[in-house]
Amino acid sequence: QIAQHATATSGDLASPDGEEEKEILVPEKPLFWEIADLITTERMPLCFVVDEDPQSPLYGQTVPQFGTIDDLLSLAVIGKPGKGKTVLLIYYTTILAVYGAEIHIFDPHGTMGELALLHGRPLPGMPATARIYYYDRKDTMMQAVKVLKVEMDDRDVLYRPHLEHGAMVSRKVKHPLLILADELPILAEFDNEVRAEYKERNQGKAYSEREEVPSLIHLIKRTVLEARKWRMFFIGSSQSIDASILPTKVTDALNSRIVFFNSDRKARMVGLEADVIKKMLPLIRRAGPGMTIYDCARWHPPKI
Repeated sequence: QIAQHATATSGDLASPDGEEEKEILVPEKPLFWEIADLITTERMPLCFVVDEDPQSPLYGQTVPQFGTIDDLLSLAVIGKPGKGKTVLLIYYTTILAVYGAEIHIFDPHGTMGELALLHGRPLPGMPATARIYYYDRKDTMMQAVKVLKVEMDDRDVLYRPHLEHGAMVSRKVKHPLLILADELPILAEFDNEVRAEYKERNQGKAYSEREEVPSLIHLIKRTVLEARKWRMFFIGSSQSIDASILPTKVTDALNSRIVFFNSDRKARMVGLEADVIKKMLPLIRRAGPGMTIYDCARWHPPKI
């Protein structure tokens, strides 16, 4: 598992003084069907890393890094095209389906278009609540936002103290629900277009008659900052995520972040710490698809 990485010749990741990078331990890429049986409702392989414990009998070998569904409560993924973001998103979609999640996929580029074949259908071998809903057009996305806002409000009511059959209950939650958004800048632009359309539609109407503007970005912000307690999850993917798309308070609140090779600046935008960027980002500079820095809230330090 030892691989050499050549020194970059330009860019903000270049090694100081042109020094050659040291050999580093990198994990091997497993095939999905070799690891599928590791996915259970008790734990899941979030990624695969090299065992760095010299006392371990597996030292230097690729091993699964296990976590739970709670590690996916809010996750941002950034990286350049062709590095494996789409495969990663489908992998986590598969994992969440095992947990019975209702999955809403906003995919403006249609990179996961095959999943449209599963839209709203029962998923064989999965819990009854597991469903995939796929949207790749602005109009269907905005209709989905309206439905999800109602669902979010319903979950809020269910979570608060209330009476059921004469008994007081509280903190009640439903099955997991995932909002998966690919190409966040495009989705943010859709939001701007819809806002302009609704402004024109509402012009001249009394306040009580105005239509509420559906906003996917607002829904995402609320999911990250508030809706996790209702078992609502968010996974967002893009080449970069700046403050004009998701404010710093939102990226800071993310449970996890995954960074494929990118610039220092874009890694900082998603909330990766400066010392991690300096230490780890050069190590994946020339890595093939699938190599990432995985920063999970429960881990210290992040993993390659």
